[in-house]
Amino acid sequence: MKNFGNLFFAAVLGSVLTIAAFTLFFDNNKTIKIEHQENVPANQALYTIDDTGEIVPLDFTGTAEKVTQAVVNIKSTVINPTSSGNNNNMPENLREYFGPFFREQQNQPRMGTGSGVIINESGYIVTNNHVIADADDIEVTLVDNRTFKATLVGTDPTTDIALLKIDAKGLPTIGFTDSEQVKVGEWVLAIGNPYN
Repeated sequence: MKNFGNLFFAAVLGSVLTIAAFTLFFDNNKTIKIEHQENVPANQALYTIDDTGEIVPLDFTGTAEKVTQAVVNIKSTVINPTSSGNNNNMPENLREYFGPFFREQQNQPRMGTGSGVIINESGYIVTNNHVIADADDIEVTLVDNRTFKATLVGTDPTTDIALLKIDAKGLPTIGFTDSEQVKVGEWVLAIGNPYN
């Protein structure tokens, strides 16, 4: 019974401190009503302040609906991968035994998939360099399932960035932001489509 008393006291103290923090932090002219809802799927809720200064539940659904339109799936194909078929450094006795396996593997196309983001309505897409490295064929699938052949515009292996171009107009885009304006502790939402 002693533990129940301590828990009850801690719960009451926590509630008082929470209400006091809301009162001190926000404009005193606003009334904040906190209600407990029974039988709801979420047992906790996070709140934030929107652009107008209103307290709103923290919710990523609007952001996700907006940005997923500009996230694409990328499929890259390397027609003649040579690295898997190179057995010249293998000892002679192993080369005789495993040689046919490596020659067979050498002729097999290698495919990879990844995500990209449309950054321009005219079809420019940013992706990772490792997704399209050495690719002979690059195919982009949009969220509406339209598929396009992509042209490689440029790469920067050091930063693992690549720029692609598809022949399409009026595409949904995601813009850039100034990284100097981002603060430690802000929310980040990562969205991708590597498996189509």
